[in-house]
Amino acid sequence: MDGCAACESISKPNYFNSESININPKLTDLLSCIYEFKGSKTIIIPRVVNIITEIYKPKTLVTKEILISKDGVYHRGGRDIIAKVLNDTFASIVDDSANIIYDKKVKSEIFRSIEDGSITDTLDFDKDKHIVNMRNGLYNWYTGELSTPVKKCTDPAE
Repeated sequence: MDGCAACESISKPNYFNSESININPKLTDLLSCIYEFKGSKTIIIPRVVNIITEIYKPKTLVTKEILISKDGVYHRGGRDIIAKVLNDTFASIVDDSANIIYDKKVKSEIFRSIEDGSITDTLDFDKDKHIVNMRNGLYNWYTGELSTPVKKCTDPAE
């Protein structure tokens, strides 16, 4: 299988440009996840996870890779994109004592909750056993037809 274009496309990460993601107005809801009491601020993790899940519909593979949905198609690089959104939203927020509220512990808890709530078997993405995803289209080995465009990791619910 050396040099096989299809094999190479599977092994290479398919990161899509974070600029290509439309900024969802719901991301501003993340700021409502900060609880303030007597000068102390805390991030309400379950609320953050619910908002991220609603926006990106993450699917976590057994490898702990997080896929996120864009236009009904799942893409790799979800962990990086979610981390960037969280960092951009919370990194500069401090409480009255100048303590940073978004630290490694909070980030880990958010990602653990996302992962635990979105575990998906890769077989869920591969329902049609006779169709192979190739770089230049979907190949139906049963009929010998090659169709385009390629849709990678389509939502198992669709």
